[in-house]
Amino acid sequence: VLNKIDRLEDKRRVSEMKRSVPLCMGISALHGENIQALCLMIEDVLSQGAQDVDVLLPKDRMDLVNLAYQNGLVQDVQFKTRGIHLKASLPLKVAGMIRLLAIDKSEELC
Repeated sequence: VLNKIDRLEDKRRVSEMKRSVPLCMGISALHGENIQALCLMIEDVLSQGAQDVDVLLPKDRMDLVNLAYQNGLVQDVQFKTRGIHLKASLPLKVAGMIRLLAIDKSEELC
C-alpha cells in the first residue's frame, strides 16, 4: 500500500509500481482516495485462499520465485545443486502454476 499519493507530483509513478508489484495500491487516507478499492482488493486476495508449496524449481526459473514474492508469503528460498527450493504460502492459482512447472516431486529437495 502506497499512502500519501495526494503528495505525488507525478501520479504515473504509482502506475510504474503496479507493473512490478501487481498488488500495489496507491491511496490517500487524507482525501479517502482509493480506500474502497483497497478494501475490495484485500477482500479479493483473502477470499482466494492460500496453499502451501514446498517445491524444487528449475535453476533458470527465478521468475517463479519472483512471482511467489509478488503474490504470497515466501518462507524460504534455497539454491541447491539441482534447482531452487521454494517454500511459500500462495494463492491457489499461483500455487497450481508453480507446481506444474516444478521439477518432479519424486526427486529429493537437495
